[in-house]
Amino acid sequence: MYLSIEKKEKVLKVLLFSFLCFLIASSFKVNNSIQPFQCSIDTANFNNEYVIVYKNRSLLNNNTDHQIEKRIIVALSDVLTVTNGKNIQLKRGSILVFKESETYHILSGEYFEIGVKKSHPKPEPPKIWYEPTQNNIVYDDNDFRVFEERLAPHHDRDLHSHLQRLVVRLNTVHLTDPRYYPNGQEGKGIQESNTIKFAEPIEHVVRNLSDIPLFNIVIEFKHSQV
Repeated sequence: MYLSIEKKEKVLKVLLFSFLCFLIASSFKVNNSIQPFQCSIDTANFNNEYVIVYKNRSLLNNNTDHQIEKRIIVALSDVLTVTNGKNIQLKRGSILVFKESETYHILSGEYFEIGVKKSHPKPEPPKIWYEPTQNNIVYDDNDFRVFEERLAPHHDRDLHSHLQRLVVRLNTVHLTDPRYYPNGQEGKGIQESNTIKFAEPIEHVVRNLSDIPLFNIVIEFKHSQV
């Protein structure tokens, strides 16, 4: 059957339009099958059974990842945050804790964003619990507490206990347990500022060998017996 050039062009347009409609419909079906957004663990600064941590990236502000319960902002500089239509200014070392239903936006500053996982393991109870002294608790609930850990230069903190915890280290200091290494060990016990470390349970004595204070923000998980 002979088709004129005009009719061939019309047929080609109809076929092209049909193909585009097919692509759009397929894309719609795929998009509708997408699960609720979950933050990529590949981009996290730290991730384990207890927490996921991002530095200077607010990926948990709307909490669309339903594995995350509370979120904690730890300021590393002056941080400007907006929540419930209000501006909140944080200084270095300050924190904010957000419940699952709360949202926020961080406008400026350097910070760690920490998501506490709902299904995290429960810490094992210590055989003997020695409550740390000289710490300032800034947040406390049934699951975890947040405290400022400070120790003056060349001072000791007596024997005390810890459970699983995330430590945000704000000052660069050299620490040691004076029961074993009174003057420290070369290349060991040095914590760098603006870094994090997840630490396991321990009982220890701490000596600050540095000329500046120890200053940490510690998110410590709780056991019912503690």
